[in-house]
Amino acid sequence: MKKTFLLAFVVFITGCGSSSPRFGASIARDKKPGAKKEVVRPQSDEAREEAAEDDVKVDTGRILKQVKASSGTAKASTRTAKKKTAAAAKKTTASAAGTAEPAPASTGHAAADTSASVDKQRMMETIAEWLETPYSYGSDGNEEGIDCSAFTREVFAQAADIDLPRSSTEQSQIGERVARDELKFGDLVFFKTKGRSISHVGIYLGDDLFAHASSGSGVTISSLDSTYFNKRYAAARRVLK
Repeated sequence: MKKTFLLAFVVFITGCGSSSPRFGASIARDKKPGAKKEVVRPQSDEAREEAAEDDVKVDTGRILKQVKASSGTAKASTRTAKKKTAAAAKKTTASAAGTAEPAPASTGHAAADTSASVDKQRMMETIAEWLETPYSYGSDGNEEGIDCSAFTREVFAQAADIDLPRSSTEQSQIGERVARDELKFGDLVFFKTKGRSISHVGIYLGDDLFAHASSGSGVTISSLDSTYFNKRYAAARRVLK
């Protein structure tokens, strides 16, 4: 009798497992034949692929010299000034409250506006200040490194008084969509480097060049014509005139 009851119970549970949502039927329905799961590569893999496929090299040193030569007046680096201010605020707060760190101060910049104009020289000088800064995912640039969307956000804030959203995905949803053959200086260019979603952003400079915080090289200037970026190019948005 006990064996018969046990066998009936096992059959009942097996039936529930194949039909009841509580026992996994919903999971079975979600696994459609032929469905592919998106694979997001680790940051190290992304950097290795970029290094191997970035076959159009740009002389950033020459560009930096050109920016410095065309600059009319010598002025303190806005990046350096910002880091000193942040460090001083951190030190003052730490002295007053032990180990507490200050909350990020409001920049007071206007929200992203497609009617805003841009001073090319000012933007190039700002980009030049960030060149060779190490890449650091999640960093906003107050410390030693910076990531791609924080870089574009900092440049637009410093050079055009515009606040961009924090992530590359959010930045890809503002402004006006621009075709690749209609790119202009200051346009934001987006790439899919980790799957099917926007995951990287840079600032177009002209002549198929763009500035960005590369996971492998830090803040640098690259070519849209390189194998790596050409096949991962996704879209462009115009936030400036």
